[in-house]
Amino acid sequence: MIRFGILSDGHQGSNEAPSHPSIHEPNNPLAEELNHILFDKIIPQTGKLDALHCNGDMIDGTNYKGRGLGIWDTDIVRQVDSAEAILREFDMKKKAKMTFIEGSGYHTGNNPSGDNMLSKRFPGSTYDIDMAISFEKCRNKKDGRPFRGYFRHKVGTSKSESNRGGVLSRELAESLLTEEHYGRFDGLFFSHVHHFDTYYRRGRMVMTTPGLKTRDLFVKGLSLSWVPDIGMVVLEIPNTWERARDIHVEYWSYIPDKKNLIHEVIV
Repeated sequence: MIRFGILSDGHQGSNEAPSHPSIHEPNNPLAEELNHILFDKIIPQTGKLDALHCNGDMIDGTNYKGRGLGIWDTDIVRQVDSAEAILREFDMKKKAKMTFIEGSGYHTGNNPSGDNMLSKRFPGSTYDIDMAISFEKCRNKKDGRPFRGYFRHKVGTSKSESNRGGVLSRELAESLLTEEHYGRFDGLFFSHVHHFDTYYRRGRMVMTTPGLKTRDLFVKGLSLSWVPDIGMVVLEIPNTWERARDIHVEYWSYIPDKKNLIHEVIV
């Protein structure tokens, strides 16, 4: 069995995300609560990991959409320092593999990629824009092929929870239509939207993962309908499996206290 962690959207530098206290102490009640969720709840529950994958946007960069108003430091190096310190808190096996995906380009603009910089802090890790990962020890009962996943940061979304399955089904359809070029993917994994959803069809799974950043200044100006899930995902992939539903999905998803989600004034 392989325990495979998927972490994304850490957005280091943001006041609406946790940060490693060795680099930056939380400066508001929301950040303090998010630190408690990450370090006291999420990380201890992940157990010992065989591999850890970062699916993009681990740093917040220039806080482009928040016009720089929601950030504790625009120094990308300090943001990467905090992201690195967080990743080193996980309990990893000695030869654990680490992989990194590039996030949304607008976070760093013309500056160097924070996700790429972060990957270089871990010698032997792999970085790219999208990625296929094959789990060679985890073989299909019928034909012996390894479980194979596709990973990309960006994906479409819907403000309506009832419509999110449609987004995932379109990604699956695209994968099926291009299978002769890229091969079969048993799982498709996306991030960017900061909420957890799964969709199963034709023996495959499609997933969007939660993130670590909650409502920021940009989101607050749009709608009340989008409340991000704070968390991460761990896949337990058995040595023998038949379909994607045989993969055990552990996920931890938290919503911060309402008093920290919105600024309330008493008159």
